Amino acid sequence: MIEGLQKNRVEVGARWGSAVTTDSGLYVSLSNDKDAPRLPAGDIRVYDAIERMATGAKLKLSTRIGKDGPALINGFTEKEYNYRVKVAGFLKSYVHERLRDPETRLIHDDEIFRNAHRTLDQARTPEELNRAAHDIMSRNERLGRPLGERERWLLFHGRVPDHSTPEVAELRLTWGLPREGREQALRDARLPPSPTLKAMLGELETRRNVESVRQYQKSLMTPPEEMRNPGRLPLYQMHKKLLGHERDYLYHLAEEMKRRLPGKELPVHGVAKAREEATGRAFGEVPHASNSYKEYIASIGEIKRRLLEEAASRLNNGVINSIEQIRIHNRACDLAWERLASEEAFSSRPTELALRLSDAIAKLQEEAQPRARLATQALDEFGKENIPSYANGRVPRGVLDKLDPPLRERYEQLKDFAGKSREDLYRGFEAIDGLRQEIEKSRASELMNDRFALGNAIVAEARYECARLDYETARDYGETFRFRIRDESLKADRRISALDVERRADARGVRAAGNRGAERAEDRRGIRREVAALDLTNHAETLREHGRVHRNLVNKLEVEAERAASERLLAQERAQMVTRKYQERGEQLPAHFINRKTLTETQEQTIRRRLTGHTESLEQIRVAQSREFNRPARTETETARLRAQLFVAQTELQARKEQISCLREYAQQPQSGRRRKTLLRQLAAGANPNEGVNY
Repeated sequence: MIEGLQKNRVEVGARWGSAVTTDSGLYVSLSNDKDAPRLPAGDIRVYDAIERMATGAKLKLSTRIGKDGPALINGFTEKEYNYRVKVAGFLKSYVHERLRDPETRLIHDDEIFRNAHRTLDQARTPEELNRAAHDIMSRNERLGRPLGERERWLLFHGRVPDHSTPEVAELRLTWGLPREGREQALRDARLPPSPTLKAMLGELETRRNVESVRQYQKSLMTPPEEMRNPGRLPLYQMHKKLLGHERDYLYHLAEEMKRRLPGKELPVHGVAKAREEATGRAFGEVPHASNSYKEYIASIGEIKRRLLEEAASRLNNGVINSIEQIRIHNRACDLAWERLASEEAFSSRPTELALRLSDAIAKLQEEAQPRARLATQALDEFGKENIPSYANGRVPRGVLDKLDPPLRERYEQLKDFAGKSREDLYRGFEAIDGLRQEIEKSRASELMNDRFALGNAIVAEARYECARLDYETARDYGETFRFRIRDESLKADRRISALDVERRADARGVRAAGNRGAERAEDRRGIRREVAALDLTNHAETLREHGRVHRNLVNKLEVEAERAASERLLAQERAQMVTRKYQERGEQLPAHFINRKTLTETQEQTIRRRLTGHTESLEQIRVAQSREFNRPARTETETARLRAQLFVAQTELQARKEQISCLREYAQQPQSGRRRKTLLRQLAAGANPNEGVNY
C-alpha cells in the first residue's frame, strides 16, 4: 500500500512539476504509530489523490505537521481540537439550557412572538411602547389570536431590556393584564385611549338622552347602509378597529350614561300604562308575582309565630302586651329581610352582585319600608280624625265630594304620597327579584367555570403523561423507530430503523458464514462478525441519517413534554384554587366537566399509549356527563372507532400470548447456549411494543 502511495505521489508530482516539493511540512500515514512510514504531501492535489486511494482501500489516513510532528484532527492540533470540543460542548449545553426557558423557546420557535418581542424591546418611551403594544394587540385580534393567553402573558411579563425606565416597565405590565384589567386601567388613565376611541367617546358625549345613546349603540353593531340615520361618523367601521378592552369600556360607559340620562317624557296617562305593561300589575298593587315579596311575607309569618311562642313560654300567664307584640313584629321583619340576602353577602369576599343585593335590601329595610309605613299611618290618622266613614284607606265617593276643599286636597296629597311610597317598596321587591336572578346566573356561570377548571386539570395531566411517554419512548427505544431515510442497499428512500440495519447485517453475516462452509463455531462467529461489521460500515451514512432524525425527534418531543408540564402546572394551580374555595365555603366539590371534543381527543391519545388509568378516569367523566345532559355517551362514529380499537387490542394480546407460548415451547428444546439466552431474554421481555414504530 505504501509503495502504491509513493508511486502515485511520483506520478502526481511528475504531472504537476514543481507543485510538489519535498520540503513540505505536511505528512500522511496509515497509522499513528511512531515508527509507521510517512509520506510528505506538498500539495492539496497530492493529498487528495492519497486520500482517495486510502478511502478506496477502506483505510484510515492520519495527517501530521512535520514527519515527527503532532497529529492533526479536522485541521487542528490535538490541543486546539480538544479546546474547541470543550467550547462547542459548553455552547451546546448553554443553548439547550436557554431553550428550557419558555420565553426563550417562544422567541426561537414562534416568528410572530419573536417579532412582537423585538418591537416591544425597541420601545424606549411610553409613547413608543403604547404604539407598539396597540399594533401588536390589534394585529393579534385581527388575525384570530395566533398568540394565546399564555404567549401574550409571557410577551408583556417577560424580561425587560436594560434601557427600559421604571415607567416603561410598569406600562408594559399594564398592557399584559387580562381584558377586564386593561379596561379598568383605561378607566384609571393608566392606559391611553387610541385615536379611534377618542373620536368615538367624543361622539358619545354629545348624546343627551337615553334614546340617542341607544341609537349610538345600534350604530356600532349595524352597517351604515342598514341604518335610517347613520350619523356623521362611520361608527360601525371604527368599532371594528377597537381593541377588546376598548370595546368593553365603550359599552359599559354607554350603559352608565343610559342609567344617568333622562328618557323622553311620556304623557301622564301613558306613564301608568307603560308601568303596568312593564311590571304586569297596576300602580300601587301588591306584587303577588314577586318571589322575594312572597318569601318575605311567608318568612314574617313563620318567624313571628315562633317568636310569639317563645315569648309566651317565658311569661307565667301567657299574655303578651301590645308593646311586646310590636317589638316582636319588628324583629320578625328584620329577620325576614336577612333571609332575602344572598349567602355570598356574608362571606369574607362577597361578589359585586351580592353587595348590590345587600344594598338594595338595606335601602328597602331602612328607607322605603319605614317611609311607606309612616305614610300609611299618617293617612289613617288623618282619615280617622277628619272623615267619619274612612276605613282602611278608602272613603266613599259621595263622602269625599262633600268634604271641604282644603281637607279633600290634603287627603288626596296624603293618599298619593302613601301610594307612591308603597309603589317604591313594591318596586324594590321586583328589583330584588332581578338581582337574585342575576346572582343565580352568575352562580351557574361560576360553577361551570369551576367545573371546567377541574376538568382541565385532568386533561392536562393526561396530556402530560402522553407527552412524557412519547419523549421517553423515543429517547430509550429510538433505534427501533423507522424513519424515511436513504437505504444504501437499495439506493433509495424507505422506512427503516437502526435495529433493522443491524439485524440485516447480522443476517448477512450468518448467511456468509454458511456460504463459506465454515464448520468450527469460532470460524463461523468470526466470519459473521467480519461481514456484519463491513455491512454496518457500508451503511454508516444510513445510520448517521437515522441518528440525526432520531435526535431531532427527541428534541422536539422533549420541548412538547416541557410545554405539557407547564400547562399541567397551570391547570393544577387553578384546580387547587377552586378546591380551596369550596373547602372554605364548606360545600361539596362540583363534578368535573370536559368539552366533548377535548374529551374524545384526549381519550384517543391515552388509548393509543395504553394509559389505562387516565382512560378509565376520562370514561367515568364521559358517562357522568351523558347522564347529566341526557345524551349518548358516544356518537356512532366514536362507537365504531372504539370497537375497532377493542378489536385491535384483543388481537394484539392474543398474538403476544401465542408468540410467548411458541417461544416458551421452542426454548424447551435443545438449543445452543447463545440461542437459548436469546430466547430466554425474549420470553422475559415479551413482545416489544415500541419495535417498528413508523415516523
